[in-house]
Amino acid sequence: YYCSCAAGYDGNGTSCTVVDACAKNNGGCSPNAVCKRTLPGRRQCVCNPGYAGDGRVCVSMNPCLVDNGGCGNTSVCVHTGANKSACVCLPGHYRNGNICSPINLCKKKNGGCHPFAVCTMTSPGERNCTCPRDYIGDGIICKAKLMQEIRKKGLTDFYYSLDRADIFYLQSRGPYTVFAPNNNAFHKLENQNLVNKKANAALLLYHIVPCRSLLPRDLQQPRNLTTLTGEILTVSYSEGMIQINNNVKVVYADQESSNGIFYEIDTVMIPPSYQKIQAIDKANTSLKDITDQNGFKTFYKLLEDTGVIKQIQDPLHIPVTLFLPTDSTMAALSQAQKDYLYSLQNRPQLVEYLEYHILREKKVHSAEVMHFDSLKTLQGSDVSVSCTGEDNIGALYINNKNCRIVKRNLDFKEGLVYGIDCFLTPPSLGGRCDKRDVVDITMPCRYCSPISRSDCPAISKPKVGFIHRCQSVCSMVIWKPKCCPGYYGRDCLACPGEPGSPCSNHGRCDDDHLGNGTCRCDAGFQGVACELCTVGHFGPDCKACNCTEHGTCNEGQDGTGSCFCDEGWTGPQSDGPLCFPACHKNAVCTQNSTCMCKPLYEGDGITCTVTNMCQFWNGGCSKDAKCSQKGEKLNCTCLKGYSGDGFVCLPKDLCVEEDNGGCSEHALCTMTGPGKRKCECKTNYVGDGLTCELKVLPVNRCMVDNGQCHSDARCTDLHYEDKTLGVFHYRSPLGVYKLNYTEAQEACKQAGGTIATYIQLSYAQQAGYNLCSAGWLAQSRVAYPMSYSNPNCGFGHVGIVDYGTQTDLSKTWDTFCYRIK
Repeated sequence: YYCSCAAGYDGNGTSCTVVDACAKNNGGCSPNAVCKRTLPGRRQCVCNPGYAGDGRVCVSMNPCLVDNGGCGNTSVCVHTGANKSACVCLPGHYRNGNICSPINLCKKKNGGCHPFAVCTMTSPGERNCTCPRDYIGDGIICKAKLMQEIRKKGLTDFYYSLDRADIFYLQSRGPYTVFAPNNNAFHKLENQNLVNKKANAALLLYHIVPCRSLLPRDLQQPRNLTTLTGEILTVSYSEGMIQINNNVKVVYADQESSNGIFYEIDTVMIPPSYQKIQAIDKANTSLKDITDQNGFKTFYKLLEDTGVIKQIQDPLHIPVTLFLPTDSTMAALSQAQKDYLYSLQNRPQLVEYLEYHILREKKVHSAEVMHFDSLKTLQGSDVSVSCTGEDNIGALYINNKNCRIVKRNLDFKEGLVYGIDCFLTPPSLGGRCDKRDVVDITMPCRYCSPISRSDCPAISKPKVGFIHRCQSVCSMVIWKPKCCPGYYGRDCLACPGEPGSPCSNHGRCDDDHLGNGTCRCDAGFQGVACELCTVGHFGPDCKACNCTEHGTCNEGQDGTGSCFCDEGWTGPQSDGPLCFPACHKNAVCTQNSTCMCKPLYEGDGITCTVTNMCQFWNGGCSKDAKCSQKGEKLNCTCLKGYSGDGFVCLPKDLCVEEDNGGCSEHALCTMTGPGKRKCECKTNYVGDGLTCELKVLPVNRCMVDNGQCHSDARCTDLHYEDKTLGVFHYRSPLGVYKLNYTEAQEACKQAGGTIATYIQLSYAQQAGYNLCSAGWLAQSRVAYPMSYSNPNCGFGHVGIVDYGTQTDLSKTWDTFCYRIK
């Protein structure tokens, strides 16, 4: 026999010891487990804390897998060990105790934005910088208006010189391009006589160009710039240096400010007119001095002859701004127009023409004048001043590009003068050249007598005293309606293309009194004013393009006619293949294997974006049009009151387009501006122009049957004797302007009358009723009567000051009532 150890024991049978199942390799348990002996030769594997499994395999427990390990939604759970984790804040957040709070970059140094910028937290750890109002930039850099930027740059002599000369335009809207001399440049002027404030102002204005903010790249091509004095600066570029007037160097170019850009220059520039201005004593300068010295004598003589000069000197209108045509302009008027203007019979029309050149109660300097949408003239119609395009930067034009301001800021005692190279025509009169004709009228035969006098009518003169059988022949001067060349229609409006160049000189206008102003364009031209080239034509003369089917012509009036080749083609006419690189879809590969964006796109050829054509000069649209763009397509839409193709917008004449402009058939319709008109009842009619009734004199009822009084009684018609003809003013006991329309009607009813009509108030006004207090009338109108001029009431208007029909009947006014006494 032999002895063997039982299971769980180890030995030779004679001697047996307990087997330790955990002694070797941790009993086969996981390294992350504890091996526990149970029975001899047996063991149990138990995973360590933080681990899970059967003991042979133990996997680290990850608390992040359940509810994000207890971390909040602004942090991330990170597994750091067995059943251990840590909460790590998301980007843009920071540890704030047991929570993660969003980082607000704006709380520290304004988020890195410009000190004046608005820092806005857009998301945790993110922010947006926005420049405040009147600043421009990306928010990191914000540029203020020019005056602040010039001072910040240290150009203090120029800054304080502007201040001393009362030139504050660089704080206004702009845009301006300013050439600011540095302090060293001003030190060179120490020996100059700079005591004349007016001359110094002109010197400073000579350094400012209005209308454009010209970037350095804009000044790298030769160009002439018109300054605020109206004088010219010549810009040149050579060897990386910008020069002004050939000898003044630009030593620093600033970034664009909110109302323009400035350049530091090394020399103070003296305007050509400086010495002349120094010799003038501003305090003693009269309008006659200005006209004599600057060549406006002809127009000034007309102001004197017509008495309009008295209105210019009237304190009611001072200060005034005058647009005076030069003597050469007046001399260039056609003889027909001179005959019409200078005839004594047409003196009222001449006065209207002259008043259209005058702005009352305004002294508008050249830096501000182009910022007004419109300016009301003494005649009543509007004028506007605008900049032009790239060809004449800084030049100012009045009403259209054919009327240029040639002299500026001529101060005189009562105001300011601009010199212009045209004769302005108010919309109510237009370009009239009415023709004077002499008509002979043969009177009936009558009894002959040696002492018989002429029987010619008062408006005529006898041509021959007596002819056969004592029959008089009378000569009468009549004016036949006729428009000057280039004007058309009832009101002689300017043909498209403006005066001096009807149909842009590329077509024929249907002009004169019976014309409709339509342009028949020459070959190659199109548009309302023949201002555009037809498809496939280019240049000022609209020549035909010469590209093949594989090229796109640079067409249009500003086009060069060059061919932009399609992908894979080259040559002047796009007639040869080239290459096939991966350019942007709106770009092509050029001969030197570089990508170039197609016309109407901008970029490096790899990336091309459509050009914002409306950004500059209104996209080529008329100044009286709105420019809009969708993709490559530009759209010009005329503003209200104008009609046309958008590139040329003509003022609408409501008096012609509608039946008498919507006025009464017994009224005169007068055009006062684009899409505007006024209606005035004819003689012997009364009303507001829209409704005109035959004027009827009040009847004394006592004249018929003694007014039904007793034969021995004295009859007095109180209504006939009433100076207001039954109209009276009613004001609420609560105070001024406390009645709405319904309350006004009831108040008149309680007073024994009815609410007055416009016609009844008009009769009362003509009878002398004068009251500067607005009140309700019938048909929801508001008005008041003025029988004499008062500048504080209706701007001095005599008649009915009409506020028109009111849509909001809850508004409160006084009221006018009517009753028969």
